[in-house]
Amino acid sequence: MGKGSILSDRLWNPLINDAWLLGGVHSCQDFHLVTDGLAGHTRIFQQGFNSDINSQTINRWESWFSENRQYLYEGWGPRVLTRELIGLKTFGYQPVFTEQELFFVCKDRALARNATFSRYFNALELAGFHNCEGVSSKRSVLKAIDSWLFKKDLDATP
Repeated sequence: MGKGSILSDRLWNPLINDAWLLGGVHSCQDFHLVTDGLAGHTRIFQQGFNSDINSQTINRWESWFSENRQYLYEGWGPRVLTRELIGLKTFGYQPVFTEQELFFVCKDRALARNATFSRYFNALELAGFHNCEGVSSKRSVLKAIDSWLFKKDLDATP
């Protein structure tokens, strides 16, 4: 209902969101990260950089995710963005970092086209998504995201 919303906020629930994600995955659509918290961040990226994607650009994204863990995990547990990222990771997507945005492209079309709710839920379970209690669960979920995005394990301390 709000500006930039793809789904109605009034009738939203995680299962509807999962269906939306799987629909995009099945057709190998690109996914773009959009959130209010990125507005100032992308302006910082634009200062003093050329258009080449380099390790400095990826490091800035890594810093943003480290400094803004609340976009991935709240005190009550993992957020929907985290759920979506685990889904994209599971179904053959890769992150593409630019100075202005982060988006995800399908690199394994067969894996994407064979995506199922069952495989999605199993991946969420494996990452510790449904076990929202304790620091170890948070660390497990964040490590699953960080290792995929940045190809390494980051310190996922709360």
